[in-house]
Amino acid sequence: MSLKKERRPEPYPASLVVESADHACSDGWRKRRFLLTHPGLLPRERTLEIEAPVDLAPDEELIWGTAVCTILGPFADFLEASIEFRGTVDASLAETHRLWAKAYQRLHGRPGLVGLKPSRYEKFHPPSGRLVASTFTGGIDSWFTLLTHNEDGCSPRIGAALFIHGLDSDHRSTEVREGLETRLGSLARAMGVQPMFLATNFRRDFARVSWSHRSHGACIAGMAMLLSERIHTLLLPSSAPLDALRPWGFHPLTDQRASNGLLRVEQDGWEYARYEKTVRVARSDAALAGLRVCYTKDGLRNCGRCEKCIRTKIQLAIEGALDRCPSLGPLDLKTVARMSLPEDWQPDTYEELRRLCAERNDLREVARAIGHAVRWRWFNVGVRRLLGRPV
Repeated sequence: MSLKKERRPEPYPASLVVESADHACSDGWRKRRFLLTHPGLLPRERTLEIEAPVDLAPDEELIWGTAVCTILGPFADFLEASIEFRGTVDASLAETHRLWAKAYQRLHGRPGLVGLKPSRYEKFHPPSGRLVASTFTGGIDSWFTLLTHNEDGCSPRIGAALFIHGLDSDHRSTEVREGLETRLGSLARAMGVQPMFLATNFRRDFARVSWSHRSHGACIAGMAMLLSERIHTLLLPSSAPLDALRPWGFHPLTDQRASNGLLRVEQDGWEYARYEKTVRVARSDAALAGLRVCYTKDGLRNCGRCEKCIRTKIQLAIEGALDRCPSLGPLDLKTVARMSLPEDWQPDTYEELRRLCAERNDLREVARAIGHAVRWRWFNVGVRRLLGRPV
């Protein structure tokens, strides 16, 4: 019996050409634009914008180049193109990018590999005294990582908290940016870590490649590389537990392969389900006071009505902690019953939450509302679509 010979994927022959355009400093931020060239680009996809505070922005061109090539990897794959970067990248990328491209191709079943052709390779010489950082949005996953590493003794200790404007917030709004920097900055400093902020237009303007399914792990890792003179490791709070892993844009296999000579990238907490993380967060008054799980509007405030807000409120109510979380507000039974639940994983998740609520006398009405939402899920989805509301 002969085994079928598997075709070995090759680097895409077409090129996505990337080159630095200009940079400017204003309002304490250094803003750089990179121009993209490819026949399949939409007008908004021709410019990648990246911003870093002046005091954190790197001087070495190889850092900018390495970050940009990492960010654009999934988008280049969407175009079925290799990256031709007209600039300098870190020497380690000659090997690490190949490993990432192969892992990405295998995970997503893609027809080819994203090759990399920079103008130059140069070696990065890291300074001493660099920190471990974690992304920090103020949500359940990021609070869990920060609490377990800095209060529960999990190694390593986190020294910096990174938030990226434009990924789940409106990076063009001065009000939103200043509000989030004030809010998240004070929370980070209260936990003894240094807040760091960056910004990009990637999620807004390169939306043809699915953010959830393909691109967000590489984008976050690439943006963090801009801080490689300050941090040596980035912890990415996981969004799914080990038994729920599937091809996704945020995956421990491909995210780890984004590591290179500038930065080590690791996913954290994928041993735990979201409910288990919520149980830990519910024990922290600091986390509950500043919990931020929603970005259906501008990203500055929780709406209290979307599926993610409602699910978090139910989980906190089961733990008896909802009344200590002022940013979410109380549960409304009508809102629960009318939830839109279009995803395959949601019926099982909410059936488990319904069961836990039914075991408590004070939450039995919530259990009935959840049961109604699950039974009528497609009706609720259809009504929202008919009214032109987000599903």
